[in-house]
Amino acid sequence: MEDIRRVYAEAELDIITRITNRLKQGKTLTLKSWERAKLNELRQLTNGINQQVIPNLIEENEDKLDDLIRLAYQQGSDSAVKDLKKIKDNKAIKSEFLKSDTESIRLLTSELNQSLSQTHLRILRQSQDYYQQAVAKGSNYVLTGAGTRLEGAQKTLNQLANKGITGFVDKGGRNWNLSSYVEMATRTATGRARIDGNINRFATNGEDLVIVSGHYESCPICDPWEARILSISGKNPDYASVQDAKNAGLFHPNCTHNLTLYVEGLTDPEKLIKQKKGSNLYEERQQQRYNERMIRKWKRRKAASLTDSETKKVQSYVSKWEKKQSDFIGKTGRIRKYDREEVDEAR
Repeated sequence: MEDIRRVYAEAELDIITRITNRLKQGKTLTLKSWERAKLNELRQLTNGINQQVIPNLIEENEDKLDDLIRLAYQQGSDSAVKDLKKIKDNKAIKSEFLKSDTESIRLLTSELNQSLSQTHLRILRQSQDYYQQAVAKGSNYVLTGAGTRLEGAQKTLNQLANKGITGFVDKGGRNWNLSSYVEMATRTATGRARIDGNINRFATNGEDLVIVSGHYESCPICDPWEARILSISGKNPDYASVQDAKNAGLFHPNCTHNLTLYVEGLTDPEKLIKQKKGSNLYEERQQQRYNERMIRKWKRRKAASLTDSETKKVQSYVSKWEKKQSDFIGKTGRIRKYDREEVDEAR
């Protein structure tokens, strides 16, 4: 899953670098000649994205998405089988995949592929828009006496680098930038696959009741559902259904909760609840994610630097946020995930 996010983050950085390198060229040209040359190069920028960046994303999706969903579904199924072995003879457990399992995997893979493929057109359009805006801003800066063409273009590039490619909206109406949207969509799809593999295996073996896991880092949306007993079919009048829990927000994007088999007299719900008194682990995780986003933001800004002075200034912010993260990790004892702080080198 992290590989998918990184590929899209690299693509974003690649585009920023392509735009930056084009804007740097032609410093000795007159303003009019520079502006004309930059706009004429728009086709070359578009071709590069169409022929190199986007095909690479498509190839990565074709290579990895099916395996990713299939693995998550298998993990969910395996987890259910492990639970079933506690109450059933191994030979009595139906663990082989049925046609319905294969179809579930196919549908989940197709939905994820469609979600990621829909980003490709916006990647191209925003790249073109930012490039044209940077050229226009550079010219306007000179004409109005506000500064040089590179200083003007830098303003637009900073907007792109600060936010990344944006405008991706999930089913809940929330806006995401490219890499965060890809990570969210992938994590959501694999989470669904894991849950589907889990409950489908239980249902195949005639089990209807499951119980929600407990986590130290549970969010306020999921807290009310921890250690709750749910009915897979929704036909048990004593318990809410799995679908009820989903409708209320459980298993939301980036949710880490799962389900295990509930057996009356054997399963103790109290043991699933973590002792979280005074715990602020959820807030700590959110702060760590924020620090990671800020480090990635300033690394994108570095790639978008048009002058040496801008590069030097931006590097100071990279160092500042890396130190903040180091201090935070030292204070909290959390594990630092360096791969989440990287945007990697543009290809």
